[in-house]
Amino acid sequence: MSARAWSQDDVAQRLRFGSGALADLPTLLRELGLRRVVLITSSGRAASDDGARLVRLAGRALASTFAGVEPHLPVDSVRSAHTAVQGGGADGIVTFGGGAVVDCGKAVAFFTEQQAGVPGRSVLDRAALVHVALPTTYSPSVLSGEFTMTDLHTRTKGRAGSPTCAPSAVVFDPDLTADLGPATVAGTGMDALAAAIEGVRRPVGAEAEVLAMTAAPRIAGVLPLVVDAPDDDVLRADLMESAALAARVLQRTGPGPHQIVTQLVGGRTGAPHGVISAMLLPHTVARTGGPGMDQLAQAIGAMGADDLAATVSELVERLGLPSRLATLGVEQSDIDAVARLSQALQPAISWDEDTVGEVLSAAL
Repeated sequence: MSARAWSQDDVAQRLRFGSGALADLPTLLRELGLRRVVLITSSGRAASDDGARLVRLAGRALASTFAGVEPHLPVDSVRSAHTAVQGGGADGIVTFGGGAVVDCGKAVAFFTEQQAGVPGRSVLDRAALVHVALPTTYSPSVLSGEFTMTDLHTRTKGRAGSPTCAPSAVVFDPDLTADLGPATVAGTGMDALAAAIEGVRRPVGAEAEVLAMTAAPRIAGVLPLVVDAPDDDVLRADLMESAALAARVLQRTGPGPHQIVTQLVGGRTGAPHGVISAMLLPHTVARTGGPGMDQLAQAIGAMGADDLAATVSELVERLGLPSRLATLGVEQSDIDAVARLSQALQPAISWDEDTVGEVLSAAL
């Protein structure tokens, strides 16, 4: 048996973690040399107390605000955000919100690169537009350079990105998650758990595997506690730190079958991404094998890899999330369409059309 070989390219990122870390924003902007930034967010986040505080902290560096990001990131939102950034002569952007908001920032950076003719091809390239992210959920996609956006006319999600579209700095402040509803906490937390599990199933190196094995049991243990006690600062911090580990895993592995199918269902139906992810996870785990899965099952408290799917299903129920896609309005025609669409994303999806259809039908 030959020794395993692997390689790794690291994105240069500055991470800040801790209660009140939002206050580090002015220092980060100065360290990154940013003099004129555009804030990209949603209308709700812009109107929040934290949004007002962010504006005060950014001070004169804040050139303008785009608050038109919507769930699943419609293409029109990206187009409008890109126009706002280009019109403001910005040298950076600050994203404040969940996965769709951060993805909008990545998309604006990507299209700025394309427009300037300087597409980033490796982590050694400079970002054309510096991106500072302030995540407000537990979404695991915050550290990667890939993003998805939705064509509302065709009801499909497309993926793009580059290494230089990843945020140059990320502020993980658990205080920014204090006002999340239980469904959002549960859904985005389960999405982080899914990213960690995928990292065990598809290890790309020793670091990703260790991070995944650490993140998954931590998320599974603390997530229900946060749903039960949303005002507990220590529990929220634990969950955000665990989700940050899962984000590092996803950054290493890239999206796998679970993430891709979840994205396609969301684009097709408009249902919340995190809730879809939670619904599908027991069924995608049941399709997951590999030597690390037994070890992961033991760490989470399941009897074995086969029982891990049942343990995840019990966690979904414990969190109060629905378990059937039909409750979100998903129909068989949607499943058939997603199964067909998934095949355009080979080899990342790695499942054939029949397998995707079977997984989705099991969750219907």
